[in-house]
Amino acid sequence: MPDKRTEILGAGGPGKIIGKFCEYIDKGYFPISDAYIDPDEHWGEDEITFGGFLHRDCPIVVAGLGYSEWENIGDFRVGMQMLTAFTETQYDEETPGPRAVLFDNFARWLPKGIVDRLPLGGYPHEILWEAVKGTKHEALGWMAKMWWQDTHLYYLDIGYEELAENYGGFDWSSDNVKVTAQEYKAAKRIQAKIDKYIEWMVPCSKKDGHALDYREEEAIKSINTRAISEIIELLARKGLTKDAKFKEKKSA
Repeated sequence: MPDKRTEILGAGGPGKIIGKFCEYIDKGYFPISDAYIDPDEHWGEDEITFGGFLHRDCPIVVAGLGYSEWENIGDFRVGMQMLTAFTETQYDEETPGPRAVLFDNFARWLPKGIVDRLPLGGYPHEILWEAVKGTKHEALGWMAKMWWQDTHLYYLDIGYEELAENYGGFDWSSDNVKVTAQEYKAAKRIQAKIDKYIEWMVPCSKKDGHALDYREEEAIKSINTRAISEIIELLARKGLTKDAKFKEKKSA
């Protein structure tokens, strides 16, 4: 950011300079942790230095779905729970409990005739993707890819658990910033597609984020059961029925 050089370097001490630099990365490239946009509020004076900052991984904010998100799927907004019903997750065998929570919710939210046609364990995500790719239901496939961390986009494939294990994001470099910025734009288009699709399924569902809808009761009442039936019928025509059996297939 050569055009911002004077403003960044003239911001003050190391914390102010690092904060201003991260602020511009956050505004123009991809989201950055608040702890670095305003490091003076989160770090001691002796803890934030130029050398220490540059040797840390990039503190990117991510939106990947990991193990902890699966364990708490029952707290997600109604529309995301509905989308998750159709896909296997990589955590199903480890923690079958969350899947039971989903179906307990569906039993309260949906007519029995619809619940009875939902796949108890979800469909393999590669097969689900092939069934909906290029259709108006493609967002369903993207949701499946997110649960398998298979979008090939850093922002959507890495969760906070992975960041914690790796002590942060990727190494700071011009190339990494440029590539990740392009991936972030692609990721936001996918998220917008998912949000629009959820709005079709659950018109009162909150449009952004994973958290439970603020007005959950209104969201539940607004569930478009005709839309759910349409999805089930489309998948049935593709051979994806409740009792369908599939050969194990490795992800590309």
